[in-house]
Amino acid sequence: LSLNGAAGLTMIPGDLTINNATVTMVTNAGQIDPSSNVTINGGGILTLIGSNPLTSLNFFNDGGNGNPTVNVNTLLTLTAPTAIEATNDTIGYTPIIQNTKLVLSDANPVIKVNAGLSPSGLIITAPLDTTGGGVITKTGGGSLILNGGTAHILTGGLNVNAGTLVFDNTPGTHPYGTRTIPPPDRPGPPPAPATRDAPDATARPTHH
Repeated sequence: LSLNGAAGLTMIPGDLTINNATVTMVTNAGQIDPSSNVTINGGGILTLIGSNPLTSLNFFNDGGNGNPTVNVNTLLTLTAPTAIEATNDTIGYTPIIQNTKLVLSDANPVIKVNAGLSPSGLIITAPLDTTGGGVITKTGGGSLILNGGTAHILTGGLNVNAGTLVFDNTPGTHPYGTRTIPPPDRPGPPPAPATRDAPDATARPTHH
């Protein structure tokens, strides 16, 4: 499906579900209504253009024949308290949000990665940041993987409430933000900024 609407025209006025298909925004941004909750089932692909606000992204990969993918071209802003939820039951294919910039705007945004059959729950290679002033909380028993070659800004910091946070070993020297990522038994960012550079490390919580 190609979204070929004119500038200022909303082609998807409500929620959008992509079932093992491809939806591509062409020429003009904003063709999906900002109130939309986008659900990608199986190996569906959503490609955006320009700056787009949406409410949330939801991935459910059960039998997909490729990586469920959101291609961000310029900026994607997610506004819901639970901005992203992913469940991956397909080994070999992992949901991914990639390319330019991903921003979570809620005051206390949540990324929920549920425990699925695959050990890899969700990959984010688009630079991740917040604008709501709060800390991102990772919930769910699955694994959230941040790309080692990407400068994830993480303005408010990141707490691991459950599951696993993985810094992969993609070549790169980018720090993971200007706030530390505290152990789960000591939630909250520190009073003073501290650069974290961990291109090949895994943070695992001590409780759920």
